[in-house]
Amino acid sequence: MRIRPRHPVTGESLLALATLKPLPFDLTDARKRLAAEGFTLRDGVLHDRENHPVEFSLITNAGNHTREAAGAVIQDDLRQLGIKVNLVTLDFGSLVERISRTLAYEACLLGFANMEISPNEQLNVWLSSGPQHAWWPREKTPATPWKPASINWKCNRLRAIARAAQESFR
Repeated sequence: MRIRPRHPVTGESLLALATLKPLPFDLTDARKRLAAEGFTLRDGVLHDRENHPVEFSLITNAGNHTREAAGAVIQDDLRQLGIKVNLVTLDFGSLVERISRTLAYEACLLGFANMEISPNEQLNVWLSSGPQHAWWPREKTPATPWKPASINWKCNRLRAIARAAQESFR
């Protein structure tokens, strides 16, 4: 049984939530959840409510062996559910063009590095209004109330992180 990561913050971090439990890779549960949402599996192919086969392209940067391997794992995992994933590797310039300018992609496997202890250095990714906010590109205002795009949120978060860091080193 494979275990999935529990949060997007990797490594030793004050921001990692140790109370979150990793989710097991459970095909039976996944199939039940898909069926409950109206998906059907016929001849090894998953179909949506309108009877369309479930298929999408996943782009990543060519030459990054870690991402290419991760893409192959995703492709295999979803194949076991009847979902066809077309893994497409692109040169990095073309990939950036698609995810930041043309938005001509369905899914992208990419990583962002943050050398700071705080994710505040990556507000361009985390805030819905940020230019690298990949899961809802170019969102003008937050779709959820817990994701404010204000500078006050950033200042309050920085103060809270600083207090937590001070307490941990006492």
